[in-house]
Amino acid sequence: HKIRRVRKLSGSDYPNMAPIDFAAGSKTVSMVVAASQVGGLRLGQDQGGSLPGILYVRSDGNDANTGLENTAGGAFATLSHALNVALGFYIDAEIHVGSGSFGGAWASGVSGTVSIIGSGSGSTTIDGVLAQAGQHISVTGCRIETINGTGLDCTGTGASMLASEIEFGACNYAHARAIDGGTIELADY
Repeated sequence: HKIRRVRKLSGSDYPNMAPIDFAAGSKTVSMVVAASQVGGLRLGQDQGGSLPGILYVRSDGNDANTGLENTAGGAFATLSHALNVALGFYIDAEIHVGSGSFGGAWASGVSGTVSIIGSGSGSTTIDGVLAQAGQHISVTGCRIETINGTGLDCTGTGASMLASEIEFGACNYAHARAIDGGTIELADY
């Protein structure tokens, strides 16, 4: 695969920029940019359909980690932090959630597509998931319960949620709610 577009960033000292060829195997690309230039930078798939960004959340993780490894020293600890990273840095991402109970998942101010994949309804419990305008979130393989409100909440124009292979526990307000133009599809629950 090749990077399709190369654009010189302001202040860059590379006058001769060319696409990077990955045909010979896996390579690591590092970019160093000023903080003022990072705003809005999101990683996505090329036209070859490569995998989305994959992040990990574990009960023994830490939000100071990168979230890129399924280890205590690599995974995030909270689902909300992982969702904010996924929507902030990837066009399409998967968040794999380990065994345990996790606080709710929500992120505001950014759109995108994220799949939250638990370790099974008997292993992973999530305290609610919120999709807001422009967010497309799928949730699978977990138990949803909350004492704080709605289990699956989808609100705002263009917000959508697909939930499958989940189990609902007790929810203070409702198991699922779609308002203000949001939509929820439930399957195999």
